[in-house]
Amino acid sequence: LHSGKGRLLSRTESAGVLRGVFRRADRNGDGTLSRTELIVRLREDGELARLLRLPQRVGDADRGAFEAVFQGMDEDTSRGVSEQEFVSYFLRRREAHPSARAAEKAV
Repeated sequence: LHSGKGRLLSRTESAGVLRGVFRRADRNGDGTLSRTELIVRLREDGELARLLRLPQRVGDADRGAFEAVFQGMDEDTSRGVSEQEFVSYFLRRREAHPSARAAEKAV
């Protein structure tokens, strides 16, 4: 993740930004993102769509990509994504693919 000034954020700073994105997406405040919450929030949040590399409107043609991302985040296969799973997903992706850092949009 990058700061608004283009500076690459540290792992700790990135985790803080990601927690904020998660909390905005967690519409009912139960600490878990459902598929429905995530799809609804994607429509409203371009930042989230960029982070997940998904379109803001998930249609039939995008279901496979959406499911791959959702299942990639849902480490415990609980059918919901916790804040920790959400943050871990992005930090794992960042470490596994250094080029992904360059592709991420400024936050």
